[in-house]
Amino acid sequence: MAPGTRKRTIDTVPIVCHLDTLTPVTIEELSKIAPVVGSKSCTMESIPASLLRENLDLLLPILSQIKASLDHEILSNFRPISNLKFVPKLTGKVVANRLVSYLEQNHLDEPLQSAYKKFHSCETALVRVQNDMLCAIDKRCCVALLLLDLIAAFDTVDHNILLQRLHPRFLVRGKALDWFASYLADRTQSVVINNTKSKPYPLECGVPQGSILGPILYLLYTSPLADILKHHNMCYHLYADDIQMYVSFATNDDNSLNNYITKIENCLSDINLWMTANKLKLNKSKTELIYLYSRHNLQTSLPSIQFGNDSIIPTETVRNVGAIFDSTLSMVPQVNSLCKTASYHLRNIAPIRHLLSKESTEILVHAFVFSKLDYFNALLYGLPQCVIQKLQLVQNSAARLITCSRKYDHTTPLLIQLHWLPITQRIWFKLFTSYHLSISCQELISKYSPSRKLRSSDSMLLECRSYNLKTYGSRAFRVAAPELWNKLPREIKLCDDIDNFKKKLKTFITVLLVTGNVLQCIAVLPPYLPVSYNKALLNVEISSRVIFIWE
Repeated sequence: MAPGTRKRTIDTVPIVCHLDTLTPVTIEELSKIAPVVGSKSCTMESIPASLLRENLDLLLPILSQIKASLDHEILSNFRPISNLKFVPKLTGKVVANRLVSYLEQNHLDEPLQSAYKKFHSCETALVRVQNDMLCAIDKRCCVALLLLDLIAAFDTVDHNILLQRLHPRFLVRGKALDWFASYLADRTQSVVINNTKSKPYPLECGVPQGSILGPILYLLYTSPLADILKHHNMCYHLYADDIQMYVSFATNDDNSLNNYITKIENCLSDINLWMTANKLKLNKSKTELIYLYSRHNLQTSLPSIQFGNDSIIPTETVRNVGAIFDSTLSMVPQVNSLCKTASYHLRNIAPIRHLLSKESTEILVHAFVFSKLDYFNALLYGLPQCVIQKLQLVQNSAARLITCSRKYDHTTPLLIQLHWLPITQRIWFKLFTSYHLSISCQELISKYSPSRKLRSSDSMLLECRSYNLKTYGSRAFRVAAPELWNKLPREIKLCDDIDNFKKKLKTFITVLLVTGNVLQCIAVLPPYLPVSYNKALLNVEISSRVIFIWE
């Protein structure tokens, strides 16, 4: 344990410094924040956000300092209370930047909380959870996954408890703590029906909905949840108010199963007590339980879990943060759902295709169809080709629609013409970018360190993991990512800029598809290559290096 830190308990975290003040905002900082702050408007907007954006050069000197006639010592003068909704967003963003920076520098943010974090998303959270489950099933264990949800979580945050959480738990104090107290105090809300506005009603709890700072404050408010889960030795992952808790156990040991069920029930009871004490409430109707196991080791009589006076009955499928998990992790229900939704939108576009240009049609297809085909597709790596083919057929139909091709026209030339990667390669692409971007995913991987000096020592290789079951173990991120990453040229691995990395990666995969072999010294990626890809379809030069064709 590092000097000056304390043992982490439910109410304490290691602190190496304090947040006493919020540094003043500068014109340069606002000029970077303003263009990226959302510009959604409401009926109370007095000036359109678009007008503010167009006149930023004139307004920034005014926005970056408090009005001279107001008292600088009265913190309510710093609070975003104007009907001018764009300005409160700027204020919230500035303070959020300072708060997040303080949390990250002191390692106070919860590493297994993926919401509202840079380079984290629902997908990276699910990739990590799926990785743990696949590894457990690969060891011939069964996994019990319990999904918890809260009722109106953001609206029931108690202001006094939140301020107590900021200090002493996170040691936000002094003027910084006073600013947060002022930010939360004396808020009101109104309802507008048929252009008639109700009288303002005072808000005694909750963090501002739709704000930039509100979600971060909610994460700090619920931070003790992770300590409760750790206290019970539960595996877990959090995404805002969605809680995923899971344990693995041997399938042939009834005592082990009963012990773990008791552990889950005790943990759930403690979570419920903590929720009640902190004026939050679990949504029992949305609490779901599923057991995950190998399809070669089917389980028929797995017990339910007691939650107070209610029983949580295990189900065959659950919707976990937007993705559908089934009991054998086949992901077939997820793929079927994606195909159904994407095909629905494709059928809606088809009748108006003759009214649209090719460019307009492609925009619609990317917005409504590819957003479904790429939805959580990192979870689909290693699935049988018969499952991936369902998504591929939808992509083929989209290519024919854009190019006005006939129903039975061959689609390989169309995909190349549109610069589209096939579904399998889109999954590779997502895995590569997930590893490149996400710290959460990178923690599952180890760099290859040979025991003695070898020529491969500077090849930026990752350590390959062994597995038992190809159906499960080979799909885990900790196994799949190194196998794919090690086959990339070093030139691509060295790209720090994500845009440049994606550009070179897409070109590399495309050349591989067209030729079947980029360089003799580079191993070919997994052999799901369409045999009909013809080198003549693209004028690609293969020499001593990869030629990047879409620059």
